[in-house]
Amino acid sequence: MKLKAPQIQIVPEDPFKNDLLGRKTCAEHLTELLRSYEEPLVLAINATFGDGKTTFLRMWREHLKLNGFKTLYFNAWENDHSDDALASLIGEFSVGMKELNLKGTQATKAKQYLDQAKNLGAGLMKKGIPAAVRVATAGVVDLPELTEEALSKLAEEIAKEEIEKYEKNKKTLSGFRDKLKEFAQEATKPAHGEERLPLTIIVDELDRCRPPYAIQILEKIKHLFAVDGIILVIAVDRGQLGYSVQSIYGKGMNVNGYLRRFIDLDFNLPAPEGGAFCTAQFERFGLIDAFQQRIGEETRYDRKQLTESLVAFFTGFDLSLREQEHCFSLISLVLRTTPHNNYIYPFLLSILAVLKVKNPNLYTDFVERRCDEKEVIKYLLSNPQGKAFLLDNTYGLILEIQLSVCQSRDKSLSDLDKSYKQKIDSPALPQVERERAKALSEMLQAYWTRDLRSAPGSLQYIVQKIDLVTRFER
Repeated sequence: MKLKAPQIQIVPEDPFKNDLLGRKTCAEHLTELLRSYEEPLVLAINATFGDGKTTFLRMWREHLKLNGFKTLYFNAWENDHSDDALASLIGEFSVGMKELNLKGTQATKAKQYLDQAKNLGAGLMKKGIPAAVRVATAGVVDLPELTEEALSKLAEEIAKEEIEKYEKNKKTLSGFRDKLKEFAQEATKPAHGEERLPLTIIVDELDRCRPPYAIQILEKIKHLFAVDGIILVIAVDRGQLGYSVQSIYGKGMNVNGYLRRFIDLDFNLPAPEGGAFCTAQFERFGLIDAFQQRIGEETRYDRKQLTESLVAFFTGFDLSLREQEHCFSLISLVLRTTPHNNYIYPFLLSILAVLKVKNPNLYTDFVERRCDEKEVIKYLLSNPQGKAFLLDNTYGLILEIQLSVCQSRDKSLSDLDKSYKQKIDSPALPQVERERAKALSEMLQAYWTRDLRSAPGSLQYIVQKIDLVTRFER
């Protein structure tokens, strides 16, 4: 068993071999889009944070290489320490040159064009001390002694310098884009009889960056790198990127209008098919063998029950793939510290893991007895999938009783059964509700008879386990 899921292995010869989310078709369609595009393009791959954008881009990049594309990869978050986004981007080109696998004259010319672009790009990076400060530090520092003539001359000098700097920057920008274009043309020069394909630059993890750096990257790639022969692919959480835009330009900023200036096309990465990712985690975390050992009469169905409850809760409470992995880390820790034929109560274990990840305040209140099972049941009923799981099958009955009994240390059987008896005897309630209350009452009696409140392997024992393992820092 593993505490942390290993990184998905990407086989260069078959990039989507270990694809857990069925996204190969998306990659194939996007590859054909890039193949058919001739003008500059900024393509955004959009998905919420933690939903597998990076894994998809790593797989797609290998797929592009197999189809003849030259690619460069830039992880924006890893370069977020830089004060200048342009310096990071240009620097990454030099690092990535080796991955283009250019040979002979082609490699020499491409490096020459890139070096020329780097030299021009240096002139576009952040400058040092402003003109006014330089004039002041040259001796004109006592403002009361400045005459009207001196002030006029100072303003004239500053204006002249700014105009000259604008003209120089405009020429430098044009030169930079020209050299970048020549670099792309040389780097993607096709062999005889083959088609020319655009140089594809992948910018990943933009939504994890500090807002100022994220906006810098977005603006630089559009203004400086969108040239013929280059396609830019950026991975974004559009909602998170919107917060970054508003943090810089104010909450009144029209985010969609702003982003349309820099992004030509959006592609929303589809969510995985229900249960596909969840089911795959049992193998990734090494849990299959652990569940195969659970052969007792009441433990052999643990994996099936855990899977069904997790799929319902993951979907119902909209857990990202990263959050789902976190839940499996908690479950793996519980299994590591529980003898293989002790009860783990899959339904209770699954909702506690989900609460810990998705609603930690409710989780803490429940395990520390600041609220009872009614609050957790209310939370389950707050979305259609949770409601269906709780009300439409026997599993929901079991979970409700487990939630109730695991907190019964200071309660008697009659205390817990009181509300069910009242519903059974209430003619005002629909027949279906009275029948459900009767089923819950009978199930409560069975759990109580087995004394599952405090012994090892009990419901309370599982609560203590998951509370213990969440204290581990990962």
